[in-house]
Amino acid sequence: MSLVEFPANAVSEVAFDRLNAHYREVVALSRLVLRHASFEAGRGGNRAPGFLMDMNKVFQDFGTQALRETLLRFLSRTFRADDYIPHVTLDEAGRVLLKPDLSWWDGRTCTFVGDAKYKQIKDERVPNADLYQLLAYATALNLPGGLLIYAQGEEEPVVHQIRYAGKRLEIAALDLSGTIDEMLAGIGKLAKRVCALRHEAHRADRAA
Repeated sequence: MSLVEFPANAVSEVAFDRLNAHYREVVALSRLVLRHASFEAGRGGNRAPGFLMDMNKVFQDFGTQALRETLLRFLSRTFRADDYIPHVTLDEAGRVLLKPDLSWWDGRTCTFVGDAKYKQIKDERVPNADLYQLLAYATALNLPGGLLIYAQGEEEPVVHQIRYAGKRLEIAALDLSGTIDEMLAGIGKLAKRVCALRHEAHRADRAA
């Protein structure tokens, strides 16, 4: 047995079968840790290894994967978090690429868009910049609205109806302080909101 060093973003994929399937969660967590920058701080004769984690990225990855697994239990559509939305930009010249955290595509048509933020919100104090960002996604994709998911906030979703634009921006929270079962229950509620927004987008498309 020997140690092998991999670049953080080039760790080999693991092929799972019935013999090693029980390691899937551990491997997923390990890959999540390895993807983030590491450092070593040392003074004198002592060395202290450690790693840095972008919690916004961790929250985004966790939320995306958990939503995907929940949605795929009853739907076989593409739910993904891409680096960019293909063939869609904010401006007509095609220079401003959009980068949402969450998107759901039926073929080449986007039927849902959302963003995940590792922030805490209370009393509807959502940062304006987050709302502007989601509004840009919904506008460029010609969707009735979108969903912002925060790490902690109001128990009930908050809805902002945008004046003159006809867009509805929904704010929801996924409480990370509970048990795994409680978090998965929260993911289930978010999945229902995603499906509802997708159905609304289909209705709007048929009415257009």
